[in-house]
Amino acid sequence: MLLKYIDREVKKIKREWQTHRRKIAKQISPSQRAILTELDDIFFNAINKLLVDLQSPTLTIVTTGTTSSGKSTLVNLLCGAEIIPVAVQEMSAGLVTIEYNQNTAIHIDRTPGALWECGDWYNISDREISDRLTGVMNGYLEAKYNGSIDISYPQIRIEYPIRLLSPDSRLQLPEGIKLRIVDLPGLSHQEDIENLSLLKTCNRALFLVTYNSAETDRQKVNMLLQGVVEQLKIIGGLSKNMWFIFNRINVFHSDKDRVASEEKFIDQTKSEIDKLLTNHHLQIEPNQVAKISTMPALLSLLMSSKDENKRTEAASRLDRNFNFLIPDDIANNLPINLAKWSPAECDRVAAAIWDVSYGKEFDRLLIDNIQTNLTDLIFLPIIRDFEQGLCLEIGKWADKISKENIIEAASIDYVKTQSDRLLSRIDRAVKISIKFRRIPTIFKRLGIYWLIWFDNSTLIFSRRRKFDK
Repeated sequence: MLLKYIDREVKKIKREWQTHRRKIAKQISPSQRAILTELDDIFFNAINKLLVDLQSPTLTIVTTGTTSSGKSTLVNLLCGAEIIPVAVQEMSAGLVTIEYNQNTAIHIDRTPGALWECGDWYNISDREISDRLTGVMNGYLEAKYNGSIDISYPQIRIEYPIRLLSPDSRLQLPEGIKLRIVDLPGLSHQEDIENLSLLKTCNRALFLVTYNSAETDRQKVNMLLQGVVEQLKIIGGLSKNMWFIFNRINVFHSDKDRVASEEKFIDQTKSEIDKLLTNHHLQIEPNQVAKISTMPALLSLLMSSKDENKRTEAASRLDRNFNFLIPDDIANNLPINLAKWSPAECDRVAAAIWDVSYGKEFDRLLIDNIQTNLTDLIFLPIIRDFEQGLCLEIGKWADKISKENIIEAASIDYVKTQSDRLLSRIDRAVKISIKFRRIPTIFKRLGIYWLIWFDNSTLIFSRRRKFDK
């Protein structure tokens, strides 16, 4: 329904373009009409690319963060499984992209100088995915440590049934919209991301920036935060699409008033972040922060797994490392021997940890944010790419024919008049208001005016945009 509507509107624009072209052709000698064929190619290539992009729109979530902030665990939480390696030391290296698919697979690109196994593996387990990633990252980090300069950053693509799109999730994307998670390299490998072409497509993504709430060295914190800001500058991310995630917030759990301690800490840290962002003309709003303890939240999810081994292992790790988070009214009634916990007791523990680790609140905030900003995150970037690409190409064409003085002065006024008439028609066609599930519009706020005008013998191409209020 959505694509059919867009296709119909684009066809109207094509008909207007052809009408406009025929009128211009009458003002140009037959020997000069080749320039219109060239312009046709530019216009229709841009339109066709727009249609292709709209047929496979993608919601992109990018994760970045300070060293040892739990970024990898956050990715695992989003996926609902431990597929990204987690280590005490910096482990994240290269670019990992996770795309939603009901079937699992991992694709490791054969990059220059790769010392690790490359190839494609299908229908593999979570452990196999994690082991292969570990092998790639260890191989790359060892090569960099030994001073290798002929080795390129790893690029890995994973296909996985991401939890955020599971049938039980509140996030219900319109049919046809894809989901991908892009896990950026760790900050100690920031130089790698400057040359990653994929990141150019992520500048309108939803950025989740993780912060280690347990870090007490303020000098180190400020240095790491500065690194995050520099990383975001390189990528070109917009501050309104950034979310700062205060991870490991459970460090305040033993405080007399833990909620007050958490809020005080977040307010103070946010003030420091704001200062750094202001220096780079960025700004973060109060509703762009969230708190969570990703590891206990992830373990609580794994305790609900259909795999008995995963459930048992998750319960053991949670009891060993985070039993202080289990509410007293539940903990006091649990058998001391973990093996004697009944399924009902495991479910109660998992639900309580999911709540107290802020997993439930985090999910709600994240999904609400996505649903509210779905149009900006998915469709407007496609339209902006269309605008910028067409602007650039027609600008080159305009510069070329103006230098060659192809169009005679007698035709200039007529071309300008017909272009102005075309503008109003295109404006009406492109100003689309579409209601599709939770998406209020695609082009509701977007009006595109394409204007070609000639001033003396100089062709100028200009784009004017206006927004509905």
